[in-house]
Amino acid sequence: MTFAPDPNPRRHGEPPFRVAVLHGGPGAGGEVAPVARELARRRGVLEPLQTATTLDGQVGELSRQLEGHAAPPVVLIGYSFGAWLGALVAAVRPELVRKLVLVSSGPFEESGSARSARRRMPSTRSPGTHARPTPSPATGPSSRASGPPPPSSAGPGASSTAAATRPGSNATPAPSAFFAALEAILAEDG
Repeated sequence: MTFAPDPNPRRHGEPPFRVAVLHGGPGAGGEVAPVARELARRRGVLEPLQTATTLDGQVGELSRQLEGHAAPPVVLIGYSFGAWLGALVAAVRPELVRKLVLVSSGPFEESGSARSARRRMPSTRSPGTHARPTPSPATGPSSRASGPPPPSSAGPGASSTAAATRPGSNATPAPSAFFAALEAILAEDG
């Protein structure tokens, strides 16, 4: 009897796999695939999918995936919940993680949570005002002339034209700026 290769973690590019991108969720597997594909133009990238049903299980699952499929220590790029999961793995298995990049991570302390809520919630002093720009029908995902399509508006690297042009905006940067920042972080070690 022949079994198909395990599709988890997904592999992008060629080995060695020294970068892993972690999706949000739990349950949002695949949302960082555009990031993995873009970064895989220059290096091997893993896209581990979270399947364990407990936090301890997910930490153990990711640790085993890195040990079995990557060339540790790796750069972990975690999006949303994946940022938290990456931070937990870095804390309990530091020998597996060279760098940790947190994208759209929730706050790690209660004071940060309150600060974020104030920035994101409508102001009670000025009805109808928001700290974040409200997209208009004229704004949408920015386009690129070549390469894979940009990530969806819900995922990392997403942007609207308005948010990308407003200095001081806390919206996600344009995909080209997002990938340029990641490339700069990855290039620091050669």
